[in-house]
Amino acid sequence: MEVPERQEPFEADPRLEYRSAEADREPVKAVQVIGGAAASVVLIMGAVVVGMLGSLGHHSDEPFLYVVGSAVMVCNVGAFLAFRSRNFRWLGIGMWIGFGAAVLIEGACFGVPRL
Repeated sequence: MEVPERQEPFEADPRLEYRSAEADREPVKAVQVIGGAAASVVLIMGAVVVGMLGSLGHHSDEPFLYVVGSAVMVCNVGAFLAFRSRNFRWLGIGMWIGFGAAVLIEGACFGVPRL
């Protein structure tokens, strides 16, 4: 059996190339953030109104849950897809901000008086 010869360890260059994070940072696109937030607020609040009107004649909350659940899915899937796109990243962030604002608004309108 032959013994392999001993090899010297690989020596890497100890210096690392440094690149500032500021070099890759894109500026905030305020129009996309405001537009996404406004679209989400209108979508969610409109869905709550339509869902409530749809549930008036029924003895269940199913129409409300279907309408609001669909709007929540559309809003969040749209925000996720926009966030993954490099050109529409700020639109997705704005949609999530608007979704949170709409949930807070609806909670303040309908949740607080029930306490």
